[in-house]
Amino acid sequence: MRISLLLALLSLLSLQPTLSRFDPYAANGGLTCGIAGKDYVVLMTTKELLLDSNTVTNNHDESRLTSLSPTASLLSAGCNADCVGLVSDLKAILYKDFSYPSSSPPPTPSQISTLLSHLLYSRRSFPFYVQVILGGICPTTGSGQLWGYDSIGSCELGGVFCSGGAASGMLQSILDARFASKASSLGVSRLRPLDQHKVGNSLSPPVHTTIAVEDPEESIDMCLSAFREVCGRHKLGGIGKKIKIVVHRKDSEATTRELVL
Repeated sequence: MRISLLLALLSLLSLQPTLSRFDPYAANGGLTCGIAGKDYVVLMTTKELLLDSNTVTNNHDESRLTSLSPTASLLSAGCNADCVGLVSDLKAILYKDFSYPSSSPPPTPSQISTLLSHLLYSRRSFPFYVQVILGGICPTTGSGQLWGYDSIGSCELGGVFCSGGAASGMLQSILDARFASKASSLGVSRLRPLDQHKVGNSLSPPVHTTIAVEDPEESIDMCLSAFREVCGRHKLGGIGKKIKIVVHRKDSEATTRELVL
């Protein structure tokens, strides 16, 4: 009896302890890109939904690209559950504060940008695992506006932003180089003239926050070429990837299309 108890204790002691860790996040993929032009904004995203590095579906866009108003749309990638939750919370705030879509006029992209920043910051202790890009058309100037965010709401206004996984850094580098080369060929400086740094009582960014390419179709072609290069080098491959594109233009309705790489 004692020997059997001793053997049982020895067997229990020999077992390796297993530690359970709370991990509510999942990387569900998605590669997104935003381009802001003089009078347009282009937003692009892949449509695959990943689970454990395997493609579950190549036709997912419910939480990747969301229209928030006639002049603004949101790109989101990362944990799909958090993307859905963020979009749902943001729409609830828009409905509460602006009574949109029943009210008129709709919220401007700048107002939505501020609301989104506050929403992300309010969850700083348990942040949304998302990478978001907000794009729209300024109602006063008609120029394209594009904001990139981190997970706690800090944002930056720029001309090119990419997000969503390991491939986003490569895509950002390629697009930065190509659009900079295009601006150089057109004789356009990336730096804003010193006399334009201050307009009235407000400060402007030291660099231009729109790209030099005036034709949105040319910008789309440059982005698709970069997407093909990046997806072809990525471990999941680029063959058959579906791309969803939304274009906001000054004085016209947003257009949506889908392509296959």
